[in-house]
Amino acid sequence: MRYLERYAAHHGLDVRTGVEVVQVEPSGTGRRLRTADGDALASDVVVVATGYNHTPVPPAWPGVEDFAGTLVHGSAYRGAHRADGGAHAAVSSPRGRASAPSARGPAGSAGPTYSRGMTGERRVPGDGDTPTAPQAGSAWRRAAQAVASAAVLAVPVAAVAWAVRAESSTVHRLDVRAVAAATDATRDAPALHAALVVWQEVTQPVWLVLAGCALCAWVWRRRQLPGRALWGAVTLLASWGTTAAVKLVVHRARPVHDDPLAHAGGFSFPSGHANMAATAGVVLTVVAWPLLGRRGRVLVPTVAAAVAAVTAADRVLLGVHHPSDVVAGLLLGSAVAVGSWLAYRGDERPGWRVPSSSGRPPRAAPRREPVP
Repeated sequence: MRYLERYAAHHGLDVRTGVEVVQVEPSGTGRRLRTADGDALASDVVVVATGYNHTPVPPAWPGVEDFAGTLVHGSAYRGAHRADGGAHAAVSSPRGRASAPSARGPAGSAGPTYSRGMTGERRVPGDGDTPTAPQAGSAWRRAAQAVASAAVLAVPVAAVAWAVRAESSTVHRLDVRAVAAATDATRDAPALHAALVVWQEVTQPVWLVLAGCALCAWVWRRRQLPGRALWGAVTLLASWGTTAAVKLVVHRARPVHDDPLAHAGGFSFPSGHANMAATAGVVLTVVAWPLLGRRGRVLVPTVAAAVAAVTAADRVLLGVHHPSDVVAGLLLGSAVAVGSWLAYRGDERPGWRVPSSSGRPPRAAPRREPVP
């Protein structure tokens, strides 16, 4: 089971289990599948798994006689050999043994190969398969939804920015009191002060961007997830640039102290450290998600959120940012990352992957290691 999980993560496969398909019907040039939960799934070709390996049971579908491809049982399937570039549909066992050859066609096969079960869904293109471009209308719609979502998430940032630009007495009074109390606490704890200065240097936005891009490059090169890796790098750079632009618009000065605990240049709103910590946390979680096991999918987001929170506190405790600066930074970084993810996720094609140089699935790691 662990090997199969690694295989799916390595190739970026979208494997859904526990899905009961109750009806398959023609839909244009493809098929529409209806599940017991009422969901509808569209596909160019359907591969069905029914019966045990020793008892082939091709289903009697309404309209199956109109299917233009080749329909064979998984027990007789030996590879994609159609020379006309057409698709292949296979009927196989729910236990998956008879359908195993259909998971990958031979090199140079003309058409795509599919594996479809009554309790799950998988689509794996063959080596000769070429992805088709998404419809322009749906792409624009997904982009509009992503922009709208990011705009909604950015509303609190805009509200705080407006209050700062308008020199709201309430916001100013709360910021001054919080910074004074935080810096007094830091002065009374030299060890805390030293740790905060180190954390400030480690979490400089430039280091977070470089570390994030290095992770994306590794995921692209070693884990064959180029789309996800490219999305992560672009999102980090976009968030960094967005923060710089907002700083120029709001034009807020940093807190002033008689005895400063640290020095920072540039404008104060929003906090660049907090912004990049939030964006890097979301990017790290999304980019690494297919490679994580169950514990990793809890640990990584938790650690990312903790790093962002500590970074935000660090800026106030050192007196180089107002609380409203770090709150806006966290919100802005999250908004950019989430909006970017929604746009990327809409164009992501589950099941597509870049073939490895050997064409083989990754080797299983020793049992003591977690799922990568």
